[in-house]
Amino acid sequence: MIRLQNKCMPLLFSFCLLAGCANPAEQVNVDKSKWFLSLKVHGQTVTLPLDVMYVHLTDNDAYPESFEIKGPAVNLVGEFPLTLRIDYMERWEKTLFKEIKILNRVRADYYWIEGPSTINLPGAPRRYISSGSFTVRKISGKMQGLNGDITLSGDIILNISVGDDIEKIIGTFSVHGVSLG
Repeated sequence: MIRLQNKCMPLLFSFCLLAGCANPAEQVNVDKSKWFLSLKVHGQTVTLPLDVMYVHLTDNDAYPESFEIKGPAVNLVGEFPLTLRIDYMERWEKTLFKEIKILNRVRADYYWIEGPSTINLPGAPRRYISSGSFTVRKISGKMQGLNGDITLSGDIILNISVGDDIEKIIGTFSVHGVSLG
């Protein structure tokens, strides 16, 4: 009987990892108010809540991993450089101090990202983001996954379409990172 248990333990352990078993003592209380996008718009600070940054993983090295930064008034999409892979191990440290491009749209032929980059600033209609970038300056948190608290924080630049003009807006962000694969 003992021999059978010893052989089954690695299998049971693997199953628990795949099934997402978590020790309730390891669960974290998440303060979602710390996830935000703060922008300087016409001399005023505008702060918008953020929910999550989904990173869409790919096994094909010919395609970059993509991302969506989502909040009630924010949808930012883009791609990581081909050489930067968050991967299934959620290697967020690879993003530190690297400029990541925000795009108007990502190529829909290999991603499930449907919408363009947009923002709804208070008192203004929805605006399209023509381009931009963000740089992660800090990573905090202990637990990965949808219910985790991994937080990426840093600087952001958005180039917002306003009629025929482009308005450059600078700010900071803090968002929960989750990889999807």
